[in-house]
Amino acid sequence: MGVGNVQLNTEISAQTADKHRPIGLISLAVFTVAFLLLFLGMDRSCNLYDEGLVLTGAMRVAAGNIPYRDFYANYGPAQFYIIAGLFKLTGPSVLIERLFDLSVQAGIVTACFAWCGVYCRKVVAIGTTVICGLWLFSFHLYGTPIMPALLLSLAGSGLFLSAYSRKRSDWRFLAAGAVTGLVALFRGDVGFGLLIAHLCFIAITVINSGRARQALGYGLRSAGRYIAGIAVVCAPPALMYLAVAPIHDFVFDMITFPGKYYSRARNLPFPGLRPHPLDSLAVYLPVLVIGILLCLFLTNRYTRKSSAPRFTSGQDVNELLTLFGLLILIFYGKGFVRVSTFHMFLAIVPSLIVIAVLLEHAGKYSVTLRSVIVFTALFSVIMPGGAALRSARNLSTVLAELISPPGPASIRDLTSWCGVPNPLHRGLCFLVDSDHIKAIRFIDSHASPADQLFVGLPHHDKILDNDVLTYFAAQRMPATRWYHFDPDLQTRADIQREMISEIKSKSVPYVLLDSQFDNHNEPNDSSKNSGVTLLDDFIRDNYRQVESFGELSVWAKTTSR
Repeated sequence: MGVGNVQLNTEISAQTADKHRPIGLISLAVFTVAFLLLFLGMDRSCNLYDEGLVLTGAMRVAAGNIPYRDFYANYGPAQFYIIAGLFKLTGPSVLIERLFDLSVQAGIVTACFAWCGVYCRKVVAIGTTVICGLWLFSFHLYGTPIMPALLLSLAGSGLFLSAYSRKRSDWRFLAAGAVTGLVALFRGDVGFGLLIAHLCFIAITVINSGRARQALGYGLRSAGRYIAGIAVVCAPPALMYLAVAPIHDFVFDMITFPGKYYSRARNLPFPGLRPHPLDSLAVYLPVLVIGILLCLFLTNRYTRKSSAPRFTSGQDVNELLTLFGLLILIFYGKGFVRVSTFHMFLAIVPSLIVIAVLLEHAGKYSVTLRSVIVFTALFSVIMPGGAALRSARNLSTVLAELISPPGPASIRDLTSWCGVPNPLHRGLCFLVDSDHIKAIRFIDSHASPADQLFVGLPHHDKILDNDVLTYFAAQRMPATRWYHFDPDLQTRADIQREMISEIKSKSVPYVLLDSQFDNHNEPNDSSKNSGVTLLDDFIRDNYRQVESFGELSVWAKTTSR
């Protein structure tokens, strides 16, 4: 009898190894293909705000600045330090930042395939992977720490869920907690949401178990190890920060200001049912998936009932649906303020994986529910298809440059600056508009490399976004810690007084004002005028306009006062 059990276990182990070996090889191929296609479809234009704040923040870190203490940041520190570390190795370059970002995006595509490959047929897994890749192909938003946070969330959830399929899995709970800690170092809000999702999953498994006392003990031990893993990762950087900086700056940047002002300053409404473009309706995809999962839960129609206790139940589809349902619900709440497909992507990717699993098991459900699942699957295909088609027409991609060197006619004039040494085109030429090219050249020729710069707006009493990229492109350090603008922040009198004091103390020779954001309006506080003109008055009293490049004006310092 014992020999039979050994043989059976050996056969099961061999079958499991054979199953996962091709998934591993295919995953490597998926990563390679995804990276190549995302690289060829990469937009060579640079985003002045989102990408600019990461590049300039990394430049500041590489120069010895510390986030929160020396410059305002509402992201975790990890992205700044990773990019700064790469800059130390290779020199400052947009290409280095993009290669890191593309690797993360290809990792998300691969993680999507790996999750679906375990629970679905290859055709379903590959189809879901393509949909995920199409979304990433269409975004053309680079440098954001949302992407590493999403990749780590998928990987950490894999470790977390696998801990429930093994009796001796203490290290997996520790490892899952450590990954959650890494997520928090990229995006604190995402890390906190992942923590809540995983703890809720533990609570649900305890409640669903038939062995209440044993399950409660196991759940508490699991939660303790998981939280210990978070502490192992987060405690050292926290202690290092507190050794050199006051906690007040961190609390203000990451908790106080976002908690009080983010919703009113950045809120966007949900799209109507006849939006343009059509793919913006994808923000409703997680709602459909949550609705299906709730229907399954209320009607007790999950794919199968496990006879084993929930905390030792092996690889159960129900557990996947429960955990990912929690992830979708919590991550959807994170994007609920600033409603867009990109900001909802944290919830969209788990939704795609759940749709794949539901589609795989659709035959077990009622006709009505099966029809809803098929409709949701079709909906998830149509949305990214249209978005990717629009992106494919972009004439400033790497592929467009390769097909038609030295570049399409629409950008040929812009590529003339690629021969001038600049971190925007070290290794590969990245583009900004012609007005910014002229302004960057002016700063390079008139200001010393040691001079600090202030890039602002013609009016600082109303703010949507600002140009943060020019600091990096011109390789000039920002003169103020408040280099990255947010509504309800730099429009305040106390913050403007701090900015004025910093600009005065550093004898900033040139101020660059960018008016391109003046006509951009959103239905939130960014469209409201604070009436505070202290910074505007200071610039006009102490600087004079010496040059103009379209929407950009250059102001030189006059005699000191």
